[in-house]
Amino acid sequence: MKSRPVVMEHFSTVHTSFVVNFTFTNNITLLMGDSGTGKTAAFSFIKECMAINPEILCLDYFDYQKNIKEIL
Repeated sequence: MKSRPVVMEHFSTVHTSFVVNFTFTNNITLLMGDSGTGKTAAFSFIKECMAINPEILCLDYFDYQKNIKEIL
């Protein structure tokens, strides 16, 4: 069973010399990959856009003590 993205289907941004271009197929997206492939950079670019677009939510291991239900 596949679910359609609730917030957005596509995310794109340009930051300095980096281009981030994601197409979402699920409501939850995990950034995974080898070391040094730009996961942290991509996450920080998305987190910057989160300040402008309240529909974007980025969570990392620092958020483990937050009440996710209140955030949503």
